[in-house]
Amino acid sequence: MKIAIIIFTVFATLICICACQLAPVTAPTDPTQTTTMPTEPPENTAPPTQPTEPDPRIAELEAFLSWSGQESFYNSALLSEYATPADVDLCRLFYDGFRGESQKPTDEELVLLEGKMGQYWKEMDLFRLPVEKMDAVLTRLFGITLEETNGIGLDRLVYLEETNCYYTAHTGPDGIEKLQVNYIETLDDGSLMVQYTAPYYGDFMVKLMPAEDDGYRILSNAAISGIYNKQTIRNVTNTYFAQREDYLLGKSQTINNTNPGIVPDEAKHLEAIQDAGIDWLQSEISIGEVGCWDSHAEALVTEEISYRKDGIVYTETIEHKLQLGLIDDGSILVVCDGYIEKASNFKSCSYVPDTLPTA
Repeated sequence: MKIAIIIFTVFATLICICACQLAPVTAPTDPTQTTTMPTEPPENTAPPTQPTEPDPRIAELEAFLSWSGQESFYNSALLSEYATPADVDLCRLFYDGFRGESQKPTDEELVLLEGKMGQYWKEMDLFRLPVEKMDAVLTRLFGITLEETNGIGLDRLVYLEETNCYYTAHTGPDGIEKLQVNYIETLDDGSLMVQYTAPYYGDFMVKLMPAEDDGYRILSNAAISGIYNKQTIRNVTNTYFAQREDYLLGKSQTINNTNPGIVPDEAKHLEAIQDAGIDWLQSEISIGEVGCWDSHAEALVTEEISYRKDGIVYTETIEHKLQLGLIDDGSILVVCDGYIEKASNFKSCSYVPDTLPTA
């Protein structure tokens, strides 16, 4: 097994260096199902059992937990995994702010934020997150306050001591739109184990405790285990892009959890950016379709990059095709990242156009 894994790692390196084409992300074909035609019951037998009525709580929880385009922190709380409420990702939870014009930063706040965010953040959606309102949401969802969390995700928000507020910026809403509850189990302590499917994310188990206000307290949320499950792939992908951004901004000298061929390729990318005379400011990603198989996983990622050249800030949308694989120690790494960046005229070593030129 170990030899096979080593061979896979070496082969993956060659893929990246030689720019082999990434397969499109498609779900494996379901096996053909055999349908047995019903037969007439023999005489003198009891009538067939009536089908069990569906659990009425399923529709209720689907409506309660699904994203509807309105403020829905219960839905946002399902965008990260945690064994205890203290480990919820606070950036994912409050990514969409509190909605409403009253939560937009004032001109005075924007002046204070420029020193921490940079001028180009003015081109994005900004939301003010007052600590007291964050406390109210955390208390309603988890029964804890911001101070009682482990602060996961706060490093991706900006805090102003003058206003006692955090601020978030992003390119669009985030949420699980058509969540499907598959079954509900009631435990001895009255809590509910709810198994659900989130499109593009995979299968999860959230533990809820009914509350006195007819709502629920969230106790935990975790992806259903598997070597390549969609939430794990999304987590690895998010980490890869965060480390890649640090590398391109000069904050880090390497990119962890990647095929060895990717780092020197990104060094060439950085050189192309410098040669083009542009400043690479910031990256925002949106993970689209994810495919998982026994041997590997793939992900399609849309990246919005902000640049500055000659004092002008502009953006470019880049489509990435990622392939991920398992290595010797059981870790999942990014094997290939195929993309093309027009601003710097750079093509990654794994980039292959969707349509190959003909002779």
